[in-house]
Amino acid sequence: MNFVRSRMAPRLDCSLGYADQMNALTHWIDGSNIYGSNKETANDLRLFDQGLLSFSQLEDRRMLLPLKSRSPRDEIDYKAGDGRVNEMQGLMIVHLIWFREHNRLALALARINPFWNDEQLYQEARRILIAQYQHVIYNEWLPVIVG
Repeated sequence: MNFVRSRMAPRLDCSLGYADQMNALTHWIDGSNIYGSNKETANDLRLFDQGLLSFSQLEDRRMLLPLKSRSPRDEIDYKAGDGRVNEMQGLMIVHLIWFREHNRLALALARINPFWNDEQLYQEARRILIAQYQHVIYNEWLPVIVG
């Protein structure tokens, strides 16, 4: 499995010598793994209704990540802000948790603010979710990893 997080790049001053590392994804803790790193990906993941992210559903109506494709062997590929979502189940579950949290927030905000349009609901849910994500990274994950 290819788990490339960075790639080789020319040095910042374009001089000869060792190559520098260039991030293949954004290095900010900005929820880009949920929403994508560019406008095209973000728009592809949106439903454009009630601030929700696009989704597929199980028979019991629980939300799943949106489908990217279905292979001839009936394997399912999901879409997320990070293209590596289908590489392993653990990563897919993390994406699913954050995706469902965004939609939960958007629906709750729509109930509280029925006069808000889709863009307001999406951006506010996104803002809250990114804050939650940063809180988990800085206060729960990093202390365990770094000490």
